[in-house]
Amino acid sequence: MDPTLTNEPAKEQRLLAAIVFTDVVGFSRLAAKNEARVYVSLQRDMGVITDLCRAHGGQVLNTMGDGMLLCFTSAVDAMAAAVEMQRTLAAQAESLPPTDVLHHRIGVHLGDVIVKGDNVFGDGVNTAARLQNDARPDSIWFSQTVNEVIKNKLKIDSKYVGKRQFKNLGEPVSVWEIPPVSETRAQLAVDSAGMNNAQGMLHEPEGVRGGKALLLVVISVVMVGSIVFLFQQINTKEAKKSPTPSVAGLDPTPALPPDTTPAPVATSGQTPVTTPLPPITGSDAQKRIDDLKRNYSFSEIADFLTAEGSTLPDANTLRDKFSKLAQMRAWMETAILESTASDMIQAQLSIGSADIYSQPPPLIQLNKAGFQPFELTALQPNDFAALARAIQARPAARAPAEVSEWLSLFAAEYPGAA
Repeated sequence: MDPTLTNEPAKEQRLLAAIVFTDVVGFSRLAAKNEARVYVSLQRDMGVITDLCRAHGGQVLNTMGDGMLLCFTSAVDAMAAAVEMQRTLAAQAESLPPTDVLHHRIGVHLGDVIVKGDNVFGDGVNTAARLQNDARPDSIWFSQTVNEVIKNKLKIDSKYVGKRQFKNLGEPVSVWEIPPVSETRAQLAVDSAGMNNAQGMLHEPEGVRGGKALLLVVISVVMVGSIVFLFQQINTKEAKKSPTPSVAGLDPTPALPPDTTPAPVATSGQTPVTTPLPPITGSDAQKRIDDLKRNYSFSEIADFLTAEGSTLPDANTLRDKFSKLAQMRAWMETAILESTASDMIQAQLSIGSADIYSQPPPLIQLNKAGFQPFELTALQPNDFAALARAIQARPAARAPAEVSEWLSLFAAEYPGAA
């Protein structure tokens, strides 16, 4: 019998559940400007989220203003639903005017929760809420616990963010991210363009490409044959001029022929035979880190130090440092995305006075000379730090307490950026 009909209090249940939290970036600011319009957009997006939640076997437990609390019995279903939510919202945004687009962030955690009636609470819920709160706009943050369950079951493009110490949670949480759909598409476009340029076959008809390929094959065969013949002649002459001397009356040991044994090929059902990569050296690791530092790719550096660079003596210390710098960049990107034409970020950079806001995409105006597209990676280190300080100093900003630490770490990695 329904306990609500008998006035009996709902019983508490403790269970393992996958919790999904969603919310809208900068909702209060958007609502203050045009509450009616934003409310319509919110109801539209909540309808999308609700439908996808139920389609993946989940339950909407609560809505809190612009946020939603969802519950799943499976971490795989929870992550599949979260991924489809962001993809669907991104596809929907392409046909909407920018003023009608809301940017959602999602947090997912698998943990022990307490269910009482329509309410759910406990550390599992708190962790999912903290993940959502720190996630980048349009991204999904999920815990290591979730990653362990889904890593061999879902094909997703995720990256390791690092360990985070969230407020009121005892142990640090290892965090993973599925980047915004727009960011993934942009990277795929760059990779595709680079591949096409390398092939040198952009905008060429099939006949031309086929002719070029055949010509290259013929030229390659002729060149290889010529080189082999030349080396044979040289080796013959050298052998005639310098016979190998014998030692103590013994015949010289004939040179072993080169190993022509083909590498073993895996057949169907067998594990491919691979040659292990040599361990990465300190100089190689530093070069890799320096290359990534040029674009402020702090998350990628932390990933590298978790994988190939994990054998370095100071890998753990460096990984912690760059994980914190990744938090700094994520905080700056969020601030830029939340800025508007009437509430711009104003910074004094070495290249002049800058006004930055997100239309989207983010725009920058230097010395009042008109707006142009803006990317953090285009800034010099001293300007990157100056922009961080400008965001920190904004009157309406709620800058994290860690900003000063982040800036100190940044200055240590980029001398002259203090």
